[in-house]
Amino acid sequence: MTIEHISTLKIEDAFKELENRLLNEKCKIISKNFPNSITVEHGSLLLNWYSPKMILKKVNFYLTQHQEGTKVVGVTDFPTAKEGVALTVLWFLLLFGGIAAKVIGDECSVLGLPSLATFYNALAIIAFIMIATTIIFEMIYYVKRDEFVKELLRTLP
Repeated sequence: MTIEHISTLKIEDAFKELENRLLNEKCKIISKNFPNSITVEHGSLLLNWYSPKMILKKVNFYLTQHQEGTKVVGVTDFPTAKEGVALTVLWFLLLFGGIAAKVIGDECSVLGLPSLATFYNALAIIAFIMIATTIIFEMIYYVKRDEFVKELLRTLP
């Protein structure tokens, strides 16, 4: 999704203002093409994984001349392929672990080991809850991935 904003500043001034605001937000500048574009990395994968606004993402900003000043377009790249592969592997492991725990729990129940059956059934339930939770978080992150860009562009003059 792209977020657009029309700034009243000239393109060079808008670029400098955007760059300063990005540095104030602790963004890591990956590349810049003065005064047309700037690419940054924002957030943290480990410390802010619970917040769609603060999770690690790559953001591209494109600046073009506009009759009223400068048109600034922000594009968020989220998630990256590495995180997608990691989540797929996690879901597969949780699914496999949940099914295996359920089968072992059923076998323990048949063999007359009710406490072991309860333990493995609880493991299965936890694994399936974790799968559902990660899917829900991914949907929330996908919907709210542009919050940082919206807030940043809203503050530009």
